[in-house]
Amino acid sequence: MPTEMLHAQDDGGAGAAMEDFWNLHWKSQKSGGVFIWAMVDEAVVRTDLNNVLDANGLNANDGILGPHREKEGSFYALREIFSPIQVKLPAQLPADFDGSIAVDNRYHFTNTNQCTFYWALVDFSKPFDRFDGYVVKQKGTVEAPNIAPTQQGTMQFQLPADYKNYDALVIVAKDPLGKELYKWTGEIKSKQGQLQNFVTTKDNETTIKETDTVYTITGGEVSVLLDRKTGNLVTTRNTANDYILSFNNGPVLVKGTASVVSSKSYKEGNDAVVEFTYSGDLKMVKWKINSSGWTTMEYEYSVSGDLPFAGISFNYPENYVLGARWLGKGPSRQWKNRMTGTPVNVWQNVYNNTHTGYSPAVYPEFKGYYGDVTWMELSTVEGKLYIASPDNGLFVRLFDFYALSAAAKPHPEIPLGNISFLDCIPPIGTKLATGLTTNTRVYGPMSELNHVSGSKKRTLHFYFGLPKTTDTKENYSRPAIDNVF
Repeated sequence: MPTEMLHAQDDGGAGAAMEDFWNLHWKSQKSGGVFIWAMVDEAVVRTDLNNVLDANGLNANDGILGPHREKEGSFYALREIFSPIQVKLPAQLPADFDGSIAVDNRYHFTNTNQCTFYWALVDFSKPFDRFDGYVVKQKGTVEAPNIAPTQQGTMQFQLPADYKNYDALVIVAKDPLGKELYKWTGEIKSKQGQLQNFVTTKDNETTIKETDTVYTITGGEVSVLLDRKTGNLVTTRNTANDYILSFNNGPVLVKGTASVVSSKSYKEGNDAVVEFTYSGDLKMVKWKINSSGWTTMEYEYSVSGDLPFAGISFNYPENYVLGARWLGKGPSRQWKNRMTGTPVNVWQNVYNNTHTGYSPAVYPEFKGYYGDVTWMELSTVEGKLYIASPDNGLFVRLFDFYALSAAAKPHPEIPLGNISFLDCIPPIGTKLATGLTTNTRVYGPMSELNHVSGSKKRTLHFYFGLPKTTDTKENYSRPAIDNVF
């Protein structure tokens, strides 16, 4: 029964690597559990310094909760990991889903038939709705399976015939006293299906202009300038709002090399296309703009090795950003070894520069890695920037941040640029010791670096401004999405 387990200082403690540790303990006959150091950041009110909370530097910021019980990312991770009922709901329901879900009963004295289970079919809030979360469309109860303590089994239930018309399935488990244990979410529609009424197309003409240095492609009210020498985005302009977005200098590989060897422009139907080929690890980038103004970027790269991250980055001034709203994992940021506690939903966060464990702190932190993103809206002083992807497994990284305390910033290593689109993200260590922050593999399989090989293709959609679609009418009424069971 180890104590001071996965020390919870900074953002690397307690929840990071705990899934591996806890499964190891659960399967061991010699495990009596663990003690995490600690539950709460300790601090004293300094009445001699305008009542600031003084944690004596790093010496007492050791909790999964802040001094006022603010919930850090590890709190949510541990809540899922330690749930005595584990429902193995797939992140994406298979096409032939038959209502059978594996269940792990981690109670020692309680049969699952003493608990209660519920299902709900939900639709996520849309990009232009003014509320977050999801709306429950249909719901019901599940017959509690008969699974003895510490055993595994299955839960079987019947969904309505039209269940594929909804965005996601939510399963809730409650203990014998009626207290919610956890809530699991599995997406039903593909990401392409969820973007159907958001990333729209029109059949009008687009234009291509070329000079010795740049390509300019224009569709509707949006123009995109691309550097012929580097293949990078130079700038964008939206004539409807008469503004230029400072989103530029990409795509660049976060790991690997790339040099443009050729480029060409052409029409694909009515869409304007510019395509770059590269030497090095980046193979190709294809930019295409539709007359609706939506700009699509397809790219392919190939890197190999044990890497903290892989993907591409762009630049955008951090001080221009006001907030973000997205459909993906949240509300807290993720690490490779701390993915639990972050269900897929529509989340919203106002910009903050919180350093986990330090007061003043606003949780959840704004900056970091966010997984399984379908779409994201960035609100800036220049206007809106929309990002979407029809592909699974997209991580979006927002800006540089401290995750662990160290003299160097950022710490640990962060991808270059300001906003990244990644296919894998790094694990995180704990505390200050160099060996613990850099050699995270000692914490288990999830804490190893990413073993990357082969090529990766991905598609991103951008809109630089406010899209004009059938869904842009703002919905100010908030449906009753809480306490739905």
